[in-house]
Amino acid sequence: MSDAGISPFRELLGMRVVEMLPDKVTVEFPVLPHLMNYAGILHGGAVASVIDMAGALAGCYSEAPAQRRVAVTLTFTTAFIGTTCAGVVRAVGIKQGGGKQIFTSRVEVFDADGKIIATGQGTYRYVASEPNSR
Repeated sequence: MSDAGISPFRELLGMRVVEMLPDKVTVEFPVLPHLMNYAGILHGGAVASVIDMAGALAGCYSEAPAQRRVAVTLTFTTAFIGTTCAGVVRAVGIKQGGGKQIFTSRVEVFDADGKIIATGQGTYRYVASEPNSR
């Protein structure tokens, strides 16, 4: 599958889009040593980042890659439910609704065993698809 555009931050965290459908996206990343907190578990910032990324990308599907949509975060919330310290984390974002400029998404994050470790929801705004034309 073609990834949803280049994102240096996403690359830094090792995140990759594994599925992108209308109103739904799945993002995965490996639990790596540099993503751990002082307690030896996945840092909450990495989990919050994947919630934000999946929430935004859930509203950006396009059948024509040249016409891809780009969204920025207006607000998002995170609820940490569990922890993990190994394997691959998977976030599933689903666009809930919205209009021409603003949309909302909900996200669930799972550990390698399929256990939910976090949830979130966000509000996003579409912007121009060219980074320097905002």
